[in-house]
Order: sequence, then structure tokens, then C-alpha cells
Amino acid sequence: MALEHLFQGSALNAVDAKGRVSVPSFLRQVIERRGDARTIVLAKHDAFACLSAYDPAYASLKHAKLNPEDVQIAREYISEYWAQLERFHPKDDESLLGLPKTYLVPSYSEHTGFDYNELYYWDSYFMVQGMLDKEHEELVSGILENLLALFARFSIIPNASRTYLTGRSQPPFLTTFIFDVYQEFDPGDEWLKLAMDIAKQEYSTVWMGQKKPNERLVYKGLSRYYDINYLHDLAEAESGWDMTPRFNRKALNYLPVDLNALLYKYEADFARYARIMGDKREAAQWDDAAAQRAKGVTP
Repeated sequence: MALEHLFQGSALNAVDAKGRVSVPSFLRQVIERRGDARTIVLAKHDAFACLSAYDPAYASLKHAKLNPEDVQIAREYISEYWAQLERFHPKDDESLLGLPKTYLVPSYSEHTGFDYNELYYWDSYFMVQGMLDKEHEELVSGILENLLALFARFSIIPNASRTYLTGRSQPPFLTTFIFDVYQEFDPGDEWLKLAMDIAKQEYSTVWMGQKKPNERLVYKGLSRYYDINYLHDLAEAESGWDMTPRFNRKALNYLPVDLNALLYKYEADFARYARIMGDKREAAQWDDAAAQRAKGVTP
């Protein structure tokens, strides 16, 4: 196959800040096998302003880069589309739980299975990553406030804001979300204290729980995904990977490295918070907890 045809017809997954794109695995294998392919960089696509090949030696080569004008149409489309995903439901309505602030739903397509009206835990975190600016401060801060309110009410941040989804959570991103808001919008140390106190409760109650309804800490300081109904498939749903062959339909039997990496991040964030508050002793305790978890997941 001629190199100029190597990437034709291949869907691109993402473009990073330097204009590099991710490449489907079968193409990456070709790139890794062939030295001549490793240095190929194709120019901008005729129809779409994006690169069409991956170059691991980006810094040493000159090639076309994306600029704001290249993606202006896409940016405008995304900006206008957010409004379709915003919801405000301050009161309980049948199974839908009331929340104090406006939030985003993962997707909306009327009269299909994708017409969500509920807030989701980890989906919310990833959606706001593109909205950490002054224009969206009220929305982003409000979404975090909704998550904190859910914990205050149910002693868990549920999978989503539905009564029938309160038996499990989703991958824990609360401390990272809190620090994103703290760094970007500067709500102050008193706000940080209130938010981190709730995060510590979530950590100890939900992710370090050793009996029902939160039997997650089960082996040598490591945690698993769980559901109050003690069913493998529902525990797998808590992972956000539902459904996936990685758990072999027996999620309760696994101590997932991704979950424990997220809990390591919690412990590191608690140490960071303690240092902000000037508590060196507590910071050292959290550093030790993180180190112990890292040791537990390291072969």
C-alpha cells in the first residue's frame, strides 16, 4: 500500500492542543512497524481543517497547525448546542430528583432512548472541562453544587439524579471537580473547606465503606465498584464501563486499577488541601494513605 493512501478513509478521534490527532490502532501498528511512516504528516484535509496523520516527532517537524479560525464553525455549533442540554428541576418529579441549580444532561434526542433529563455524576465532570471560564462560571459552579447537594441528601452521589439510580455511584471525580472550580473561579478558602469536608465524607462513607450499603473496601486497602443490590452487572454500571468484557460480567470480584487510581487522586487532593490550610500533619497522613494505595496497585 502506498503511504499516500495509508490514512484515507480513517476517522479521526481527537485533535490535541498542538494539532496532533489520535489514530485508530490498526494504523498506529503500521506506523510503529515502518520507520518511513513514523515521520509522515499529511496536510490539512481538503474539506475539513484538521490533520490526518499522527507524528510522534511533532516538535522537530514543520507542518500545518490548527488555528482558531479553522474550528470557528465547530466552536459556534458547540456553544449554541449547550442550551439544548441544560435542565432545571428544583423539585422532585416522580423518579426525577430535584436539584437546586441548572445542570447539563449527557445528550438529548427527542423521542429516542437518548432524551435524558437527569444529571449524571462523572458525565458532568467531563462536560464542564470545556466550560471552565467566566462565561460559564454560574453553570459550572451550580453543577458542582448539585453533586454536593445529592451527597448531603443521600450520603452518596448517585449514578444519576433518579430515585432508581441511588443504589450506586459513578467513578469519583469530586475532589478534582472541586479544585477545578477553586482554581478557575477563586470562591475562597471557606468555600473550599465546605466542599472538601463533603468530599472527605464521600471518600470515607462510599469508597472506603466495608459493609452494606457501601461494601467497597474489601482487600488490602483497595476498593471495588459496587451496587446496593449486590449484583455484578449493576456494580459494572457504577464503573461507567457498562457493559464491557474487562469485568467478565463479575465486576464485584475485581479491584479496578482505574477506581483505585481515582481514590489515590482523592488522597493526594486531601493532602494538597491540608497544605493550603496549613495543616502539615494531616497532609503527611494523606500522603501516606496515597503511598499505601499506590503500593497496593503496583505489581
